[in-house]
Amino acid sequence: MFIETKSLYYYNKFKCYRNKLKLLIRKSKIDYYNKYFNTNKTNFENIWRGIKKTISLKLMNSNLPSKILRNNKELTDCKSIANAFTDFFANIGHSLALKIPSVNTSSMTFMPPKQDNSIYVDPTSSKEIEKEIDKLASIKATGPYSIPTKILKLIKYLISKPLETIFNLSFVTSMTRYKQIKL
Repeated sequence: MFIETKSLYYYNKFKCYRNKLKLLIRKSKIDYYNKYFNTNKTNFENIWRGIKKTISLKLMNSNLPSKILRNNKELTDCKSIANAFTDFFANIGHSLALKIPSVNTSSMTFMPPKQDNSIYVDPTSSKEIEKEIDKLASIKATGPYSIPTKILKLIKYLISKPLETIFNLSFVTSMTRYKQIKL
């Protein structure tokens, strides 16, 4: 009717029935496969057949080569063809690597020049630490030696100042150590 009238009413009606039909088809497929797998739960061959149907695996036609040419020699039996393919794919990486010309240039010539002071870390604050603690997910499991997130959130005001000191000292000492190592 929509094709004839181009009416929005009929178009919406069509969409509604189309969606209902899709939903019914989807539900009936689920019911069918639930019943199928419950019926065949002890028959593994039928289970695999059902799995292949559900994921829409199409059985492929066997398009295996009946003969191949390898080193000017025709191979016709399945075992020699399989061995030829195995040999080809096992050695293709090495044979291609031999074709790459050698270069006497160091890989370091392609690297940009070193930056002595390429990182800068602003000191952190207790407020910043408290905000990060608030962002932690309360429902996640903790490790065997971890403090539960709910407790961390309760004591955030008590631990944020000592953590600020530890983090900032860590930044300062690691940067100082970095400069000493470079010299």
